[in-house]
Amino acid sequence: MPIKEEQSTSRQHPVPQNVMDVEFKIVGDLTIRQLMYLFAGMIVVYSFYKSGLPTFWRYIFISFFSLLSIAVAFVPIQERGLDKWLMSFIKSMISPTQMIWRKTYSPPAYFLADYAQIIKNEIITLTPAKSRNKLDEYLGQLEESRAPMDIFEEQRLKGIENAYSTPYSSKLPQINITPESHLESLS
Repeated sequence: MPIKEEQSTSRQHPVPQNVMDVEFKIVGDLTIRQLMYLFAGMIVVYSFYKSGLPTFWRYIFISFFSLLSIAVAFVPIQERGLDKWLMSFIKSMISPTQMIWRKTYSPPAYFLADYAQIIKNEIITLTPAKSRNKLDEYLGQLEESRAPMDIFEEQRLKGIENAYSTPYSSKLPQINITPESHLESLS
């Protein structure tokens, strides 16, 4: 009897979408993330245990942080961990709740390419012309003080420029070419 082969194109399997979201189990059903939350909670609880707080407050803080670390590690609410809920809560408290909608976008002046020119023009208009002229006169009267290293550097740079600006002129020896006698006999 021959084997009846049929193509099974009607069966389709979904492509896994969350390949990187898989959390590996370390001990039993504990994941790395859950263990880290428990260890962080144990460190906080131990620090309160060794602190010099009064006994009443010490045990209140110990019980609060131990319950919080256990809840963050193990309690999901609507299939989301408590850590995700806490982060969403903190982000919502920090971020603004009202937005402003503008029909057309006009970028601020400091994003424009000619912003430096705008600032320069504003500074010039803000400074009085009389005091600006006095400043220009004063700066024109001052002698330019130059450090000895600047003078030395300028001389060296001029020497380099002069070395490369003059063309190389060396005289090549003159070679006199005379036709040889055997070339004359051929013609």
